[in-house]
Amino acid sequence: MRWSPAIGLASDPQDTAGGLLRPLPADERMPNNGGDAMHRIGKPRGGAIGSARVAATAVVMISSLAASQAPGSAAPRRMIAILVYDGVQVQDFAGPFEVFSRLNRDSVFLVSKDGRPVRTWRGLTVVPTFALGASPKPDVVVIPGGNPGKIATDSTVLNWIRSASADSAYVLSVCTGAGFLLRAGVLDNREATTFWRQQESLRRDGAARGVRVVSDRLVVDAGRVVTSAGTGIEGALLVLGKLHGEAWQRLTALHMDVNAEPGLEATVRPTLADRNLPTAIDEFIPDGAELLDYSGGRESWNAHWRYASPETVAALSARFVGALQAVPRWRRDGASIGGEATSRWAFTGRDSSAWLAAVRVDKAGNVVDLTLQVWKAPK
Repeated sequence: MRWSPAIGLASDPQDTAGGLLRPLPADERMPNNGGDAMHRIGKPRGGAIGSARVAATAVVMISSLAASQAPGSAAPRRMIAILVYDGVQVQDFAGPFEVFSRLNRDSVFLVSKDGRPVRTWRGLTVVPTFALGASPKPDVVVIPGGNPGKIATDSTVLNWIRSASADSAYVLSVCTGAGFLLRAGVLDNREATTFWRQQESLRRDGAARGVRVVSDRLVVDAGRVVTSAGTGIEGALLVLGKLHGEAWQRLTALHMDVNAEPGLEATVRPTLADRNLPTAIDEFIPDGAELLDYSGGRESWNAHWRYASPETVAALSARFVGALQAVPRWRRDGASIGGEATSRWAFTGRDSSAWLAAVRVDKAGNVVDLTLQVWKAPK
């Protein structure tokens, strides 16, 4: 036996009979102060007898998925499997984990290909509960995004996603996790979304399979399959509503202080102009650079970086110009302004409209100020 924070009970990883974990009886739960439905853990009662009783109630209780439910009784706990792998993005799996586990109505657990610990994109070590082959049968499959490397095309992983998705009630992908679903055939003939920088490739790679990419919504609800371009919280809330109803969805959102409406256009990244900033010069901006401004809207955006460099303005400008000249659909728009300090550009934006840009380099002593501006061309 070992303690599992995902379900708040002692769980045996060898017990994979596909049953459900039964919540503790009401008299073994902590007092519910102020109506908080979050905590469902055993409370000690006086002396050794009380301690023994707590230990006994912490044992996994298996019940059949097909067991009948009496009117007014608690809904059955659903099994939520979240895939993790080396390179996974923390918010992409932690966001859904928090949503599904917040009010303790479901059993949420992490799975990896072999059950071994994985390292996230930024180096956090995560210990999954199960290997794919030992996982209980999930009711919901969650595929987070990140930088998966070879695991993205691993046949064992894709076969598990394909099989688990076919047997589950719902499938949720977060960010670039949609790529796993595409390769597993789960997105065939469906609408879907993904991280904004991957939407064009998803549209291209999914065209032959009937995938229709939606770029103006954070979450795309395609029935059993939900894809999310955000943190995963938005999509998980939508799936939670499908599982337990709108009231539980809203209560969970209130507990987390987040918006329960995942379709708000104001936060849809693909509609903002910063997606048209030239990424070709990102490699020249040092990791320790200070970001002084990053603001705009749907038709213009400004970014201002400051960092130290021994290079001259002319050398820096020449490097930036060379990088941008290699970008498809970008071209110089007139001569540089202020010597080599500012270069003007015209390009076709991600929305296929005409856009303009300016890249300006200023320097005082060893300090470089790099300003990038993009704006939609006047009609």
